[in-house]
Amino acid sequence: MKRSRIVTLGSLAIALLMLPAAALAGSARAASPARAASGSSTPLAAPARAAWTFALFVNADNDLEYTWPRFTLPALKALQASDEVNVVAMIDWRGKKRGVQLVKISGRSVDVVAEWPDKDFGSGETLEWFLKQIAVRFPADHLAVDLWDHGYAWRYISRDDTSGQRINMPELRRALQDAAVPIDVLCFDACNMANVDVIYQIGLTGLVKYVVGSEETIDQDGYPYDGALGPLAADPGRTPEELAADMVTAWQRYYRPLRCFSWVSLSALDVASVMRARAGLRAWVTSLRDNLPQFRARYAAALRHSIYAWDTWHVDLADVAAHLAVDSSITDERLKSLSATVASDARGAVVALANGSYASAFQGMTLWWGTGHDWTRYGAAYRAQVAFARQVGWYGFLRDFNAGRGPGPAAAPDPKLDRADYGLTDITFTDADHGWAAGYDNVTARAIIGRTTDGGRHWTVKRPSWWYAYTVSALTFLDARRGWAVGSEGYDGSLILKTTDGGRSWTWQTGRTAQYLLGADALDASHVWIAGSRGTRLQTTDAGRHWSGVRGSSNTDLWSVDFCDARHGWLAGGDAATGTGVIKYTDDGGATWVTQALVPGAVIYKVLALDGQRAWAVGGDPVSGAGIVLHTGDAGQTWKTSYGGPAAPWLGDVTFVDAANGWVAGERGTLLRTTDAGESWSRIDVPTTQDLTAACFTDASNGWVVGDGEAILHTQDGGLTWTTHELTIK
Repeated sequence: MKRSRIVTLGSLAIALLMLPAAALAGSARAASPARAASGSSTPLAAPARAAWTFALFVNADNDLEYTWPRFTLPALKALQASDEVNVVAMIDWRGKKRGVQLVKISGRSVDVVAEWPDKDFGSGETLEWFLKQIAVRFPADHLAVDLWDHGYAWRYISRDDTSGQRINMPELRRALQDAAVPIDVLCFDACNMANVDVIYQIGLTGLVKYVVGSEETIDQDGYPYDGALGPLAADPGRTPEELAADMVTAWQRYYRPLRCFSWVSLSALDVASVMRARAGLRAWVTSLRDNLPQFRARYAAALRHSIYAWDTWHVDLADVAAHLAVDSSITDERLKSLSATVASDARGAVVALANGSYASAFQGMTLWWGTGHDWTRYGAAYRAQVAFARQVGWYGFLRDFNAGRGPGPAAAPDPKLDRADYGLTDITFTDADHGWAAGYDNVTARAIIGRTTDGGRHWTVKRPSWWYAYTVSALTFLDARRGWAVGSEGYDGSLILKTTDGGRSWTWQTGRTAQYLLGADALDASHVWIAGSRGTRLQTTDAGRHWSGVRGSSNTDLWSVDFCDARHGWLAGGDAATGTGVIKYTDDGGATWVTQALVPGAVIYKVLALDGQRAWAVGGDPVSGAGIVLHTGDAGQTWKTSYGGPAAPWLGDVTFVDAANGWVAGERGTLLRTTDAGESWSRIDVPTTQDLTAACFTDASNGWVVGDGEAILHTQDGGLTWTTHELTIK
């Protein structure tokens, strides 16, 4: 393997600038006059040095190509332009015809810097070439590199469908070493890459300071780049650690309110901390192996009670080590002490961490503890490709652990964590008996709707596969028979369902949008409004046979819509990237909308119209809280704060049964009540610490509350006492 000396970005740029541009460009095609003259034989002029370069290695040569224009590029274009921050991307388009483009994004401007014929983005050599190109063309004091594509922990990163190749761990390490480009933050916009096997491999190069990645799968949306890089664009003096933490913070602001993503996780990791833990890891693995004959069953028990990445045998390192450290059946105190040290070291390497409610046990990094079919299929490759396997001794332990065990399913871990199989996003009742609760199934990733006709004593559940949906976000009912449900289909469209028989059956309606639909309000049997992500607002005047409106036109997500009559209504939402909430108003049936309020620091997640003059709105920040309750009594000419502040919890729903009696639901079991029209608010104790997403009261005494947990909470005394109901999902 060829090795290179580690040099600074500046010295590398000077050395490479002595080469002809054709050599640097890799036989680039001639660009337009507005583009860099990448095909010229004249040495390139020294480019201006910036404070930061953020460079994306975008392997769109696979089934993820559609996500670049749909999610990544709009988020990057939302960033403010900065001479001190280069935002660039090298994109390998699907198939051979479109080839490779290097683009620079500066505000709304996207300029093609250079173009090449198709390259194999599943090759480590291409990654090495990319890093050198970035160092020369966009020199900076700090460099962040983002590997954008499919990932599968230590098995591979960057799957190129044209070549059929993927970058494995030896190739990744070699690419980093041979490019010899120091990287301050290495980001993986790819699944499962917050994995100690991967981090260790990277750490051996000595070239990377921080890694940002997910223990879990990453959805099609990927990183919310506008929120992640917004602080850097505003302040190019941010440190590498601050940028890594910013990316995790933005992740939480984007994904936490989207309840269907309760399984997501993102970590920022200090690579040097992981490498300093090597001696402790080796000692731990040796002790595990020495004690294997006596405590094999206890190891299996720890695995069963530790959290795994979905659909893989990558177990959280700190979690499984902590289980071993406190297992009273393990009598070897040194093994328990070493396990505690490993758990502590793993947590200590975490700079920032954000988990959804279903993934709350993740602590920053996974470890491949392969068993059964997974071991049989990948064990040999693990030994050959992963330095952690050999240098720490983990392969030898896994070989012994799996010795004599068959490859069948019984040999595979079976996590037994106490976590909700489903969560609920909305609940509504039209009278004391008829109600509906809707949300998402964490296990099957399907939308669910529960229905009761006896006041919640019994519920029937719908979650047909033909909905193709992640979640139902909102419900709106006119009476016990007629209603709509809206949500997120996930890939090619959004979910709009209609029922005319109280939810016994549902029909699909086409909204012709792929945006997340987040709020809905039915004015009558014909007129319905829907609010959604990226400024989406839809309306129907014919009971949903046709939907018209605005689809994905801005960076402002619209979370809620509510009309008091056919002409007067409100929309609410905000921009999570900037943390700014908005309330809009119409007095002409939605023909025009006027912004009535901009709320710094709090996205508005729910608006409720009591009548033409009075309305309520609630919101907050999914990271810091900053909950707020707003009220207007003059049709929105003024909005006044009724409750809130920096230390207040994040709030997501508001409901009133009359002018005086109202409730607000929010994070971590927050339920507030007012009996004096918002002059004062008191906290009500509820039997859950899960985020509460919706509340519905039919009068001042009888109400229902739901959230991320499975429980449907019911009170008949205004919240003094509660009973718990659950849906039976078959």
